[in-house]
Amino acid sequence: MDRFDLLERLKELPVIDMHEHFQTYEDTHGYNMPRFLYQNSYLNLFATFYPHELVDIINDSEKSPVQHFNALLEIERIARHTANGRFLHDLVKRFGVDMLDEGSFEQLNCYFNARTPQSIEVNTPTIKTTIANSLGHPLFGYCRGIKTFLDSPPELPESIKVILCVTPLHCIHGLAELSDLEYVSGQPISSLEDWEHCVRDIIYRCISLGIVGFKDIYMFFRTFSIDKPDESIAKNQFSAMLRGDKAGKVLLDTMLYKVFGIINETGLAAAIHTGFSIETCESALYMRSVIDLMKTYTNTRFDLLHINYPKMEDYLIALKSCPNAYANCAIIPTVDEEFFTQFLRQAVDTLLISRVSLFGGDRHCPGEPVACALDITLDHLSKAFYELITRSTISVSAALDIAGQWLYDNPKQIYTRK
Repeated sequence: MDRFDLLERLKELPVIDMHEHFQTYEDTHGYNMPRFLYQNSYLNLFATFYPHELVDIINDSEKSPVQHFNALLEIERIARHTANGRFLHDLVKRFGVDMLDEGSFEQLNCYFNARTPQSIEVNTPTIKTTIANSLGHPLFGYCRGIKTFLDSPPELPESIKVILCVTPLHCIHGLAELSDLEYVSGQPISSLEDWEHCVRDIIYRCISLGIVGFKDIYMFFRTFSIDKPDESIAKNQFSAMLRGDKAGKVLLDTMLYKVFGIINETGLAAAIHTGFSIETCESALYMRSVIDLMKTYTNTRFDLLHINYPKMEDYLIALKSCPNAYANCAIIPTVDEEFFTQFLRQAVDTLLISRVSLFGGDRHCPGEPVACALDITLDHLSKAFYELITRSTISVSAALDIAGQWLYDNPKQIYTRK
């Protein structure tokens, strides 16, 4: 069996998509075709390096699709050789266009406007279940999006399961955000006990409506360690916040622990964002704090997203320190092949096969972007496994068995309630 035969076998395996930002097959978040391509290739991650006038154009929803497209072409020329630039070209090919240039606008636009939920869904036939990181996420209204969900639960496709982002329940910096939480819960909050009671009520109401787990992006905005809870200091900082001060760090960290204490009661898994900070792009410095959290709440399965890119060592320490820690490779195959491949080799050598989940597209919209991300992931996996096979580290049958667990069995186990 050569590498391409192995790849074809991998493409036949069922998949659970662990990480997406949509909850219906027609979600586009209001993007037109050029903005759809820009956002779903994550070229927007390099926005600070592009001429600001190009970014201003493509972010301006009042500009015409042609203006957006011309800005996209200029941005593509700058980022062409990055992984995100290559992803854009793979995505365009799924729209039936071989070359992204001035002459491809009409063909791309016609394809985009003809998409239907049915045509979008068939782009990913092996994906059996998608875990939607939508409820409570900033893209879906943050805290107030939870209120909409509770008041009018959406009718979701059977293959899309929702997890609750708990960050807006505990990461509250001032009175405006506290007011949002009171609006969701329908109860006044004048003490830490009130706050905890409201959070517990919201979490259990969401569970009654079918959520399958939780997510926290608190760490995505922080590079410092998470303090252990201190009730007395937290109460003083809460009182100061009620007087108009900004919430103190001890208060924020204490409430994080309280929320995870409630999560620990539920028997559901919690996904934790790991990796660099979105605000500074510094490497995450809190992994040992996450270890403390995982050792405190041992009834919770912690789904550690994005393999702590770009710092693998601390991530492996966490996985080896805590039996309730699970690796999640979401998005990394489309960002850095070498880092992803290095992790795969480490995982085969040093981790239990049951501790790894392989695929999460982490795209804004369903269909072609997810299919493109899955193709890239499986291609990288086939290369890494074929090298291990040729070195006699693993057999072909072992490679397929490991892949089957990583793509489907393990994600299913993680998001099944205890």
